[in-house]
Amino acid sequence: MEQTIGGLDDLAKQYKIEYAPLKGGATETYFRRMAEIEEQFYNIWKQMSLNESLDSRDRSKLAVWDYPVSDKFTNMWRFMQESRLPQTVDDAIDRVLNSERGFAFIGDAMEIKYATLTNCRLQQVLIIKKPINIPTRFRLVLNSHENLMQSLCRLIMC
Repeated sequence: MEQTIGGLDDLAKQYKIEYAPLKGGATETYFRRMAEIEEQFYNIWKQMSLNESLDSRDRSKLAVWDYPVSDKFTNMWRFMQESRLPQTVDDAIDRVLNSERGFAFIGDAMEIKYATLTNCRLQQVLIIKKPINIPTRFRLVLNSHENLMQSLCRLIMC
């Protein structure tokens, strides 16, 4: 039976299909930073819960049966590193198409959209449904038609 990935949580919960972003890209930075933030929260919680200067009543308020901070991104980041981050988009697409184990490329929406439009064997899945603050640069190429350039400049400046 083929496994279906419908989003980030589905990807995080499974270990059969490898996944990774491009090495050195904004998506890699996002996942690495999220894992670092989770680790910082864990260290803060651990220091607070093991703080011997607290009386037993205050310390008992920090005691929990289950770890109170998510480690989803920490686990995903570790799995991504073990999966080997692709160096180029072409390398990532090749792994998606030819990996025996299965590989999911997590990348910039525009790169993914282009890849799915140019190769019918690829499928795009929206994994993060809310905007995340990863800067994306868009470039616009225009001919030197002056009226169009002026209109565009006015539109952008508004």
